[in-house]
Parts: sequence; structure tokens; C-alpha cells
Amino acid sequence: MGMFTLVPLEEKPIEPVRFVEKFKIQNIVCFFSGGKDSMVSTHYTLSKLGNIELNKYVLWIDTTVMLPVVGRFVRKVAREFGWSLVVVRPEKDFEDYALRFGAPTMFRRWCCYYLKLRPAFNFLKSLKGRTAEVLGLRWDESARRRRYPPVFLRKETKTYCYCPIVSWSEREVSEYISRNGLPLPPWYSLGINETCVCGAFSSYGEIKKTCALFPEFFKRFVEMEKKFRSGGAAFFLKGRPYYAREIWEEVHNSNDSENRRGASSPKIRVFKGDFYATAEEGCGR
Repeated sequence: MGMFTLVPLEEKPIEPVRFVEKFKIQNIVCFFSGGKDSMVSTHYTLSKLGNIELNKYVLWIDTTVMLPVVGRFVRKVAREFGWSLVVVRPEKDFEDYALRFGAPTMFRRWCCYYLKLRPAFNFLKSLKGRTAEVLGLRWDESARRRRYPPVFLRKETKTYCYCPIVSWSEREVSEYISRNGLPLPPWYSLGINETCVCGAFSSYGEIKKTCALFPEFFKRFVEMEKKFRSGGAAFFLKGRPYYAREIWEEVHNSNDSENRRGASSPKIRVFKGDFYATAEEGCGR
């Protein structure tokens, strides 16, 4: 369970109202990454707590290296449902930390602490009264997540952690989205699941798609690589280094070659604002 001491408080899932009443919660902070699980857990919890008097927040952590569309989607959903959105950022940008520590890997995930946990916990500690985090964890996602109880105390921050959909299946999440008219995160249809492009959890295919769909954003990694004193790579995927400049050349130079041969341009759809555009139109941030 990582660098924190977690104290289990409940073995079985409980309803949001029961959770708030039993643990005398005064502040509830729903963590919304933009993904469907955190969106469902946020919507479900706040819907059930509609008439309960307590401070309600929805927290989005801008790691400074998120897909450009994620922030727009998060803000749009928050406006649509009237959620009180709080946006937090790390003290420094991803590039600053990467130049200090090197590219993140599965086994050296400094990014989780500096880009996500520290800014989130700083906000939690600023709240007065008993505070709870609402997390979109689900047991059937992985063996590691099956170790988390539905309710636990995080001793270091003295916050209660509540996982309202921890026992839900993928099907139950999809049915809830459909039944309540929730929007699907648009990057799923592109085959991208990981929205934080630090590389620790991304696949090579996702990184390539990010390069193709968000070229201006991806150039940040190419430029960052040039500043590495050791000549290191921007990404480490499954223990292997991948250079951003090589990915860029593979993705964009191959498209240029096809265009010179007269081949039809690939119909890659690129996000532009809140709608799709063809790759030829470029990508708006």
C-alpha cells in the first residue's frame, strides 16, 4: 500500500450517507481524475449526499503533464453537474522534477508523490474539521487494489478514505454511466487510458498515439530530452528506454513520407477545443 500507513475501518462497502454519519465527516473531497471510475464515484457520492450539510469539494490534480483535453473535460463535467471544483498543481512542473530525478519508471515513481500526492495532501491539510477522501478504486482492477478496504484511515494525513464503488464491476460502472447520462471521457475512443503522460503507467502504443494526436504537447518531451545531461530517454516503459525524438520521427516522418508519395493522409482525429478535427487541422490546447 505504498509509503503511507493505512488503517482499515470497514470490511464491507457502506452507503455514502451512512459513511458520513458514522465517521462524523465534515469535509468530503472527491478525487476526479477525468476517468470514468472517479467520475462515477464522485457523481454517486455527491448525488446521495445532496441534502446532507457538509463541505463538498471535487479535486482535480493537474500534474502539469496531463493530456491537453483532460482539463477541459473535467471542468466541463464539473460545470454540468454543479460540482465545486478545486484544481491543485505541484510546486514545480514535470520537466523540473524529471531533470532532477530522471524519467519516471514503474519502479521509480517519484511522479506519484511530487505531482499528485503532495499537492493533494497540502489541500486536504488546509481544511478544518474531519475530512474524507472519495476514491474511485475498484477491487477487480488489479490484485494490488483488492488489498484496499472500502473505508480506511490514512494516518499521515489523518483523513478518512472512502471507496464507494470498490466492489463494483466494470459492467456496473458502464451501466451507471448510461443510466445517469454521464459523458464518456473522449480519449477512451482513441485507445488512450492513461491521461497523465509521465510514462510510468503508459504503454508504447499510448505514447505513440499521444505524439500523433497532440504534437505540440509532445514536443515538450523532445525538448526536455535535450536537457538531460546523461543523454537519457524521456520514457521508460516496462523497463526499456524510449526516446521522445525517435517516437516523433517514427510518427511524423512516416506521415510526411506517405504524403510525398501521394498516399492519402491518415484520418487521425485530433482534439480541437471540445470537438474533433482531422489531423491536418492541428491540435488546439
